[in-house]
Amino acid sequence: MQMSAEEIKNIRRMLGMSQERLARELGVSFCTVNRWERAKTAPSPMAIEKLSELKEKLSSSLAETSQFLNRRGFIRMLSEFRIKVEPVNSAMGGSDSDIFEACTRDLGLGGLRFFSDRIFTPGSKLRLFIELSEEERPVELSTAVRWAHTNAEGNDIGVQFDDVPMGGLDRLKTALLSPSHGVC
Repeated sequence: MQMSAEEIKNIRRMLGMSQERLARELGVSFCTVNRWERAKTAPSPMAIEKLSELKEKLSSSLAETSQFLNRRGFIRMLSEFRIKVEPVNSAMGGSDSDIFEACTRDLGLGGLRFFSDRIFTPGSKLRLFIELSEEERPVELSTAVRWAHTNAEGNDIGVQFDDVPMGGLDRLKTALLSPSHGVC
C-alpha cells in the first residue's frame, strides 16, 4: 500500500498538526515527514499503517471529529469547489436573484473562504450549497460570516459553519482527503 505526498500533507493539515508534531506522533524525525510531503522519499509500511490509522480517525464518527470542527487556527485546505450562496433573508421572501455562485478559496471542516463582488458583514447568515463532485447533490450548510475584507480581487469572505449534517461532514472529509481539491 502506498500513500502520496499530497495525501500525507492533507491528513496532517486536517488534523491541524505541524510536520514536527506529526513526526512525534509517528515516531519519526521532522525531516522524514518533510521528505514524504515533498515526495523525496516514501513512508515505510509501518508509517503508512500509522498514517492510515490517523486517516481513519478523520473518517470516523462526528463525535470523534467534533474536536476539529470549530477549533481556532484549524487549517483549511486550499480548494476550489463551486458553491451557491444564498443570503438567509432571501429565503424569507427574497428572490432567486439574491442567490449567486462563487468558488471556495479554501475549505475546512469548520468553515470556508470565498471571493464575491457582494458585501457581507460579520454575523451575516448565509446558506451555502457546496458542490463537492459533479455526480452528487451539493452539501447544504448554514453559516455565519466571521470576517470580510475588501481587496483588489473583490470581497474576501470567511464563514464558519453553524451546523454540519452527519452525511455532509463525511462528504467534506472525503473531499478534503482526496488528492484533487475542486471542481471549479
